[in-house]
Amino acid sequence: MQTVSKRLYKVSLVGLLLWALWTGVRQQDHLLFWGSITVLATLAWLSASVYISGLVLKIAVLRASHPHRIDGACDEELLTGWSFRIPAWLPITTFTSELNGQSTTFLRREGRFSERVTFERRRLQRAVRRQFVVADRFGWAVYTFRNNRRVPIRVLPYVHAGRASSPPIGVVAGADLPSPYSAETGDRLDMRRYRRGDPLRLVIWSIYQRSGHLMVRAPEKAVSQHQRTGLFLVSSSSDAPAAKLARVLIERDLLGVGWRFGSDTPSTWAADKETALNLLAESGQLELETRLNEYLFELARDRFGKCLILVTADPATRNQKLSLFAHGGGLPHIGIEIWVVYDPPNIPSRKSFPTVAGADMHLLERQDTEFAMRAW
Repeated sequence: MQTVSKRLYKVSLVGLLLWALWTGVRQQDHLLFWGSITVLATLAWLSASVYISGLVLKIAVLRASHPHRIDGACDEELLTGWSFRIPAWLPITTFTSELNGQSTTFLRREGRFSERVTFERRRLQRAVRRQFVVADRFGWAVYTFRNNRRVPIRVLPYVHAGRASSPPIGVVAGADLPSPYSAETGDRLDMRRYRRGDPLRLVIWSIYQRSGHLMVRAPEKAVSQHQRTGLFLVSSSSDAPAAKLARVLIERDLLGVGWRFGSDTPSTWAADKETALNLLAESGQLELETRLNEYLFELARDRFGKCLILVTADPATRNQKLSLFAHGGGLPHIGIEIWVVYDPPNIPSRKSFPTVAGADMHLLERQDTEFAMRAW
């Protein structure tokens, strides 16, 4: 509708100018005649410059070489590695562009334009779709063209490579196990007093609350064989904190041997780092139905011992997906831990989350690129 109204406005303006020109000729009104001639010539010059610039820009874009793939992180300005060169004499007034629906800017150096973009959400896409709009400063003439290439794009959650700390994988809140690294089977060892340098995850907080003494568990090796761990990301429109934690767990190999990663995307589960990162990027799609129950039953079928469920502390996730999971019927016999990740200072209320029978819930706070377990 807006395009039709603009065209109608332009046609009406040209018609009015032609009428003014004809009236000036008939009445020998030099002011009306030369005024309409000047305005019509200006509009013609604007149109010609825009269309010539658009054609030259289109040729330059078609001739430019593309990178094999584009990798980046969301909320971070990214140089895509794609650039083109246009002549300095080209009378371009303004031009804008989009990369797969995201606005882009260009770094201009010596006549070469290098593409820059900041993605607001993670994504995995198989092709690049660019749209260019060339226009004059008055918005009179507009030239639009598109350019599509088979270049894959992978945008992951932003995590500072040098500052991301390892999250507390071995935390078992208030447990009576002698070691958080072992299964419930095996010989139980004695506890001992806390020594400087002992990890806080080994502290038995229930004894500290009763006696005021810090006691730690003595680590042991489980008698049972190693239990594999599954990781599932519950996606939502504001799941950035949980997605960043998932990337840290995957890239730093913190899930042990034989792990498996899943998300709400329709793709199959991932069992290696590269496939898991692709699945994490693909989970940035909005309005995905949860596949958590399906994932848990497949883990139980394949004899996994534990599943970590990452969820962001936001109302949309809590009210929709987590509630469906909590009331989705009987759960398989597998150890389930739900990690609720939040950004301070908005600490979520424990009562606001549905209780899942047989699952332990932990609260993780994200400070920039670091994660820490908090009391709930």
